[in-house]
Amino acid sequence: MKCNKWQLERDISDPTKHKVRQNCGFGCIICGQALIQYHHSTTKYNEAQEHNPNEIVLLCGGCHDSVTRGWLNDEDVDEAAINPKCLQKGFSFRAFVTGRNNIEVIAGPLKAINTKTLIRVFGQPIFGVDNPEKENTPFRINAIFCDKEGKESLVIKDNEFQILTQNWDAEIVGSKIIIRRGSGDIVLRLRTEPRKSIVIEKLNMLYKGVQITCEENKQLTVKMSQRNFVETGLANIQDCEVGFDITEERGITIGIDCKKQNYETLKISSH
Repeated sequence: MKCNKWQLERDISDPTKHKVRQNCGFGCIICGQALIQYHHSTTKYNEAQEHNPNEIVLLCGGCHDSVTRGWLNDEDVDEAAINPKCLQKGFSFRAFVTGRNNIEVIAGPLKAINTKTLIRVFGQPIFGVDNPEKENTPFRINAIFCDKEGKESLVIKDNEFQILTQNWDAEIVGSKIIIRRGSGDIVLRLRTEPRKSIVIEKLNMLYKGVQITCEENKQLTVKMSQRNFVETGLANIQDCEVGFDITEERGITIGIDCKKQNYETLKISSH
């Protein structure tokens, strides 16, 4: 493994990366983009004797390249590090690529195809795919994700996702967004497959008193109370207005205006 003259390896430890992410608000300190790289600012890597989280910042690929090419200098980086863009705005951001064809939404074992709203809670869509605003423009993803205490962790508005800076930790690894409430405590792990699907691999959230949990290929549970919940294994919903609708009056309703439903494993309990 390549080291600098002080025998410091390039790899930064996970605890140090976590501290840097918290310091910078989970995005580029200059523009706020969520896809980032780690940059030694105060002491350059070649001269650094340690990976000090207070001397490392997050830069997106474009801003990092601008620093390398000399379009931005050290003073620009130092000024941005004092007041990172993400902490100013309250979130880091990035856009999903959806394309002109409707995409699949997969939540745990549940696959929704051409379904406008996967889950609706008390009239509020939690995850949905809206039609394009104009012809030959992309379909639009809109969603709200909270942690298991009900605090917003990630919001998607017309394909742009926003990672809230109030999270304990958030990082993008490959095509996955991972949000943690504490060490080892994942509240959301979401994977994107551009122009094809959005996959909620893991979720543990509370929204207006409704608990929603899922794990890919295993189980999805929507729970209003001890006396009203839905557990589903493998299930497909297609050409549907709403997959799971949760209301005070009717409790949990599955498949509103749905043309095709195929539940291989489904359990509804109200005892």
